[in-house]
Amino acid sequence: MSKYEYIIFASLQGAIYFFLLCLITIISFGFALLILDKTQGNMAIGDEVYATLTDKKMSSLAFDASFTQYLLMLGEFEILGNEAVLTYTAAAQRWIWILFIFATLMTNVVFFNTLVSVLGV
Repeated sequence: MSKYEYIIFASLQGAIYFFLLCLITIISFGFALLILDKTQGNMAIGDEVYATLTDKKMSSLAFDASFTQYLLMLGEFEILGNEAVLTYTAAAQRWIWILFIFATLMTNVVFFNTLVSVLGV
């Protein structure tokens, strides 16, 4: 095995743990949004169904919540201004913004700096 092959293999081996930790964090924050969404929205009154915070992409609520958090991590801020957030209580809106700021800071700043340090070794 050449020196360059070893460097690439070692970098990928270290990055696997990083991506696993990043995936767990995205799922954790996604479930926090899902729980908040289930306590505040997703109610049907008559024929009208209120909008939800999580985007409906698949049939799985867990995947939808995790995908919404992934989009928030990448900078899709339109989710925070949709009609579901406007119908929530003031306390729930504060929690949404607290989760958003903490998740964005955690995933973008901390994890990607960690990835750079793992790959730089």
